[in-house]
Amino acid sequence: MYTDAAYQNTIVAALAGDDYRGGQVASGFDVAAFFASAGTENARLALPVASYTANSVVLSTALNAAQLLHVKQGMFISTNSLVPGLGSSVIGDANLPQKDYYAGIIKSVSSDGLTITVYGWAPLGSKSSGAVPSMTSLESYYWQNYTSPYVFIGAPTKMFGRNTYMTYDGSRTGDTGQPATSSVRQFEGEEMDFNTANVDNTPDQSVSFHGYTIGGSNTKPSILTSESYGLKLADGLPNYLEIADVCGQNAIDSGGYHLPGGCMLGTALNNKAETFEYNMYANGNNMHWGMWLNRETDNTNGWTTTSINLGGNVDGTKGSLGSSGSPTARLVWGYQGNTGGIDVVTNAGVDSLRVIGDLTATINNVVAKNTYEQGTTYYQIGNGSAAVTQAHIAADGNGHLYLQSDRNGHIKSNSPLDVAGAITSTTLTGSGNAFACLNAAGQLYRSATACQ
Repeated sequence: MYTDAAYQNTIVAALAGDDYRGGQVASGFDVAAFFASAGTENARLALPVASYTANSVVLSTALNAAQLLHVKQGMFISTNSLVPGLGSSVIGDANLPQKDYYAGIIKSVSSDGLTITVYGWAPLGSKSSGAVPSMTSLESYYWQNYTSPYVFIGAPTKMFGRNTYMTYDGSRTGDTGQPATSSVRQFEGEEMDFNTANVDNTPDQSVSFHGYTIGGSNTKPSILTSESYGLKLADGLPNYLEIADVCGQNAIDSGGYHLPGGCMLGTALNNKAETFEYNMYANGNNMHWGMWLNRETDNTNGWTTTSINLGGNVDGTKGSLGSSGSPTARLVWGYQGNTGGIDVVTNAGVDSLRVIGDLTATINNVVAKNTYEQGTTYYQIGNGSAAVTQAHIAADGNGHLYLQSDRNGHIKSNSPLDVAGAITSTTLTGSGNAFACLNAAGQLYRSATACQ
């Protein structure tokens, strides 16, 4: 089916896209059970205007017999007369300039072919209010290069390749209390089945099947509006997409995202089952990132010996996260017996941080520079509510170092304190103006004044 007669019989249903009239032989002899061609179709007629009324247009030249065949009741008729207050600088439907011209629906044509009567003129999407299209204020975006008033008959603004409209009416099946007149309660928008036969005698990889292909020759995607899409799942459905995949099949396999079919994790040590994967590119490197399961204990099953890994690898093979290419650091739940806990594992396989279920954290090979901590650091014995505070380190309000041990004894330093070697003492006390000091020979003495 062709919506533009200009293409008919010049190419073979656009399946190969070759014009055979010059002797071109297509790359394949394709046949379509059903073919539809739709595109930027011309208006059926573009006619100069002599004048307008609120419900008619008078043409500059009467329609001839051939033109009259294209003018029918109920057809679209558009003008290039600008609607006051509208303009193509305003973005409207589908991120395109708003349609800023008057239009109508044809009611009849006069016997002399000069006057076309409409049900009223109005901007698209609104009801006529008796407006008369202007003869001087013309629209310049949708009907470019027309410098005088024109009308366009049969001029579509949107082209559907196919539109299937289905409706369920509960009154016909008795749901609203009316006597049932229909038993239709199941709807299939469309079904496509591809079957193979005599498979025992058919070699593998011997046939190709493509269910739906949404594409085309679009070498400059930037000309499309940002809301353009290849597939849209809309309105109120319980499930927008169901994929009945199994292990060994891919539910989704695109350039940037890989979703394999769900597979049961094996029982052997380090057996892996990938759950999802994103593929990104950094110049010449392919960055794989996603999640996979790993068996942590040999010859076991169940979740307690299964780890969940979130990480990736550089280069390697798509679908082989954690086992190909150069690994990146990863987060691991259930790593090497840490059931219920989480580990941070480096790209070299080092368990650099482990947090177990009782909130204990183990940090390996920590290198810190300019580390700042607010509050007090406590050192405890025991866990949770049974913990006993043994000591703490803090800074007082003046920034002096304060160390307290066993809740009573403490050391407070508000001046330089240098210690070389070991100090062994039962007590060192100062009372009043008494000071315990060391002389140059390393001997301890008591002084009533500050140590010299």
